[in-house]
Amino acid sequence: MKLIKAYVRTYKAGKVVEVLEHLKVHRLMVVHVEEIGHGVFKEYEHIDSEMGSSYTEMIKVELICEDREVQGIKKAIIDSAQTEYQGDGIIVVSPVEEAISIRTEKAI
Repeated sequence: MKLIKAYVRTYKAGKVVEVLEHLKVHRLMVVHVEEIGHGVFKEYEHIDSEMGSSYTEMIKVELICEDREVQGIKKAIIDSAQTEYQGDGIIVVSPVEEAISIRTEKAI
């Protein structure tokens, strides 16, 4: 199993979720996050005086999938989120050692 985290532009998140739902990806998590640093997209930049830096609002889409599904999911995310401008986001794929349903207490 793999954990996929995709950080995408806020206005592209709806399309990404729609495409993943079409692929029958289950248990999607969608979280608002703030990107700070080199990848900040200047058109959507915000200034935070407390942090002393600029940031861009992003959406993190997170899911767990089978190893065989990773390539198709990555392609779907890229195709639905890409604008070809700096700051489009990133996809991170990590191994999942264990995943357990809280309700059933069984492995997912």
